[in-house]
Amino acid sequence: GEEHYICGNCPSKIAWLEPEDENCLIKDPTILDRDEVFSSIAISLRPHVRDFLGAAPSAVTPTLVALSLKEDEEEQYESPEATDEVLGVFLGYWRRQLLKVYYFFGPDIGEGSLHFRDSQDARELVGLEPGCGSIDLSLNPGTMLFVDTKCLFLAMSSRPSGDFLLLTTSYMRPGVRLVLDSIEGDLDLLMKPTGPPPPPG
Repeated sequence: GEEHYICGNCPSKIAWLEPEDENCLIKDPTILDRDEVFSSIAISLRPHVRDFLGAAPSAVTPTLVALSLKEDEEEQYESPEATDEVLGVFLGYWRRQLLKVYYFFGPDIGEGSLHFRDSQDARELVGLEPGCGSIDLSLNPGTMLFVDTKCLFLAMSSRPSGDFLLLTTSYMRPGVRLVLDSIEGDLDLLMKPTGPPPPPG
């Protein structure tokens, strides 16, 4: 269910990084440090990206840790269908994301490509015509990549030739806030009890 969190159809062993959870299995200090870096960068970007992105990032999704999965390992790991709850969370993240951030640990070089979306935002930003194609990337260890999701998406090689570990998170725009301004009509109806009487005693 997490394939779209990563980079398209890239078979991976994945885990959510939740350092505050005492049951979190990921304890490596280098990975935990990069997770903190993601949050620090989001805070640093807030005053500078509103005009460019249309909003300032107000939240950061949990970091997803993905380790490349070899073909002969696939039977060892389950791939459960996404539940309605998981899909709902994903859709909420997808609608609000401003930037998708990737950090590539290596040790091997990851192969991927940046694809331009056929959208007005992409054409206005980079002056490209529809169907302009993609840019191939070699993602060396230590590479951090920021992707404007209005214009671009990253696709990794569907079957990496070597071992690599990546972290990914999304910087999100503020969520929709509903404010009740006024109520018209007979407010007494809201105060009238309905349903059966309470049980005795």
